[in-house]
Amino acid sequence: MIYLILALIGLIWVNFSIQLKQELNQFRELAINWDKHTDELMILSTEVLLFPSQQRLSRWNEKFEHMSLLLDQFQYLKFKHKYIGEIRYTLNKLPMMIKRVSIVALSEQAKAQHILNIQSRLQSISLLSANVSEKAIRQAQKRQHQTMTLLFGLFSIYLLTTIFLVFLFRRLIQAPINRLVQDISAIGRGDFTEPLNEEHIEELQIISDTINDTRHELSRLTVSRDELEHEMVKRRKAEEHYRILADYSLAWEYWLNPESQFTFVSPACQRVCGYTPQDFYNDATLMEKLIHSQDVEIWNEHFNEHSSTKPNMYNKVEFRIHDKEGVIHWILHECQPVFDSAQKHLGTRGVNRDITQQKLLRQTLQESEEKYKALYNNAPLSYQSLDEEGHFLDINPAWLKTLGYNREEVIGRPLDEFLHPDSRKSYRKNFPVFKQRGGVSDVQYQIRHKDGHYLDISYEGRVAYTTDGQFKQTYCVFQDITQRIKAEKESIRFNRLLEGALNEIYIFDSTTLLFLEVNLGARNNLGYSLEELKN
Repeated sequence: MIYLILALIGLIWVNFSIQLKQELNQFRELAINWDKHTDELMILSTEVLLFPSQQRLSRWNEKFEHMSLLLDQFQYLKFKHKYIGEIRYTLNKLPMMIKRVSIVALSEQAKAQHILNIQSRLQSISLLSANVSEKAIRQAQKRQHQTMTLLFGLFSIYLLTTIFLVFLFRRLIQAPINRLVQDISAIGRGDFTEPLNEEHIEELQIISDTINDTRHELSRLTVSRDELEHEMVKRRKAEEHYRILADYSLAWEYWLNPESQFTFVSPACQRVCGYTPQDFYNDATLMEKLIHSQDVEIWNEHFNEHSSTKPNMYNKVEFRIHDKEGVIHWILHECQPVFDSAQKHLGTRGVNRDITQQKLLRQTLQESEEKYKALYNNAPLSYQSLDEEGHFLDINPAWLKTLGYNREEVIGRPLDEFLHPDSRKSYRKNFPVFKQRGGVSDVQYQIRHKDGHYLDISYEGRVAYTTDGQFKQTYCVFQDITQRIKAEKESIRFNRLLEGALNEIYIFDSTTLLFLEVNLGARNNLGYSLEELKN
């Protein structure tokens, strides 16, 4: 610290020295200029007096003005001399005297007398100027010497004071501290041969308490600093997390302030509509400009509804927009007002999702559903769908026509209520197997018609599953095979009668005359098998 103050004093000293030197140089330069211009003024004055003309008079006036400026510079440099006022007074008289000699018509004797007066004044100015210049230089040198002497004296006083204070510090402060340090070192080494000073015991206790307090405070500050750093790291991670969520959101999200100005628009908006977030910041009405002309009324009605500042006002609407290239997109728009912890309204938070593909898929599904419904309603085969418990979920018109029921009489009821008692046992056994395997083919049951008689039917069915593999419902069709069963029974009875006849019976094809049927008696009589006779 002492060396720093010494260096500062040295710099001040050098600075004052430079300033005094510059001031001395200015005095010298000013004195030289003053002598030079004084001589030039005397020469011009002689020319004006001997050969008067307007041009010489103008030059004399310019030189006079310059001399006045030099006097002002003497005063600016804080130079005071008793001759300065006299010089200024004499100098101010000259213009009138010169003008009078050069313009006013005087006798030769009067004119000569004026010329002598002017020359006398000029000589006085010259003599006074020489005295002033010499005095100015001596005064500047004297000021420089006085200032340097003053600075040297101040430096000496400061140096002596510093030496005294250092001595006093060593004597009154450092020596007791050194003795205290020696006592502390002895205690640290376990050396108790030297008795401690009583005043040191009290000081040691104070030092110990101070150290403990300091250690406790440092520990507390360290913990607080660690907690603060940990909290700052968590906050930076949270900010980065939310920034990534906002910037990389697949949905076009936004935030409108209460003045309907965009304060946030996610970058996903460019993927949907072709415009950047900055475009929306620059033009708060850009969203309205993008809406399809046929959906403007929908948007206006929605905007009037969601402009409410009531909490929990959730709104959703679908509309079309034109992107930057003119392509139409379907948008699912959802928004709600947002509030801070003090329930102050902060604006509206919303999201726009591009549902163009979903719209097209929905339209395609709707068309497929309509085609399926038309096919389902007009299908010639009877269709039914059962849930996991075997209750009817759906039936088509062909099913109702075949069995004579109304739709309300069937939906929700179990299938086994409509089956013949002989078929119920087989159905209840096979339905769990059907759900497990996922399909059946040509399963035959007898089902009751509304008027009470039974029909023979043949089922074909499949099981539909959810996306996670769980049972959803069955899809089954059946055919009325009552006539086929009846024909099969008649055929069996005829074959039995044919085979059991005692007479030989031959049945030929009337065209090819080939055997179609030959009974057992005929085959035994001929000695051929039925296959041999048919070939």
